[in-house]
Amino acid sequence: MERVLVSGVSGPIGAALLSYLQSQGGHVVRLVRGTAKGSDQISWEPLQPVSPEAVSGFDTVIHLAGESVMTRWTDARKKSMRDSRVLATQNLAAALSEARVRPRVLICASAVGFYGNRGDEVLTEKSPGGRGYAADLARDWEIAAKAAADAGIRTVNLRIGLVLSSKGGALEKW
Repeated sequence: MERVLVSGVSGPIGAALLSYLQSQGGHVVRLVRGTAKGSDQISWEPLQPVSPEAVSGFDTVIHLAGESVMTRWTDARKKSMRDSRVLATQNLAAALSEARVRPRVLICASAVGFYGNRGDEVLTEKSPGGRGYAADLARDWEIAAKAAADAGIRTVNLRIGLVLSSKGGALEKW
């Protein structure tokens, strides 16, 4: 049975993914802030170093954690959004790279904001990054996973667009 570690399960993508993985019979463990409430949870503080022991032995790690961008982007909020993505990813990637039993793959959230505002330009995965806060944040977020990739863990950066769901994301605000 595949052992999967998932962060960010309180968001709309993570919640849907968790439900799907559990329906497929996978053994899913959640990284949760605060106190873990069972063997299917591991407590973590995203802005603090993560114990390599805590994340050892998983086949796949799916990292979706990050503060919502569906708010006014003040300077303080931008710092908080950045820290929740870049620092959390650095901490998790470092722990995975030092784990006794490393995962085969780390799937790490990123954003289509990587490309910046390019108007009508057709963009592909091979298109270079753009300019501006969102592009810089996405680029730094992807670079933050480098420790895992350098340790031989296949690392996939999932560039997610606007999340539309009645259970969260952009539609929740309407």
